[in-house]
Amino acid sequence: MITHLVEQSHRLADDAVMALAPACRHLPTADRRLLFLRFYRGWTHQRIAAELGVAAPQVSRQLTSILSRLRAELAEPEPARAGRPNDPPRSPEVP
Repeated sequence: MITHLVEQSHRLADDAVMALAPACRHLPTADRRLLFLRFYRGWTHQRIAAELGVAAPQVSRQLTSILSRLRAELAEPEPARAGRPNDPPRSPEVP
């Protein structure tokens, strides 16, 4: 039973990544970097702030803004998200 729950959890995480990846491509590089440092590396706001040379509250505000934009984009129906003319080039690279 526990193995089943772990496998299900991994599938849900994979689905979330699949949904987020296209939405993140629309973000500026600086925003993607903030998300990478916070959620991939697990850095605190204070550590990110020290790395970027800004105040921790600024990091918090920026992350809140980025996440709000991602939520709004993910709430749009799929056709509205597809084929935007101003999409940046696709790059799997994260700074």
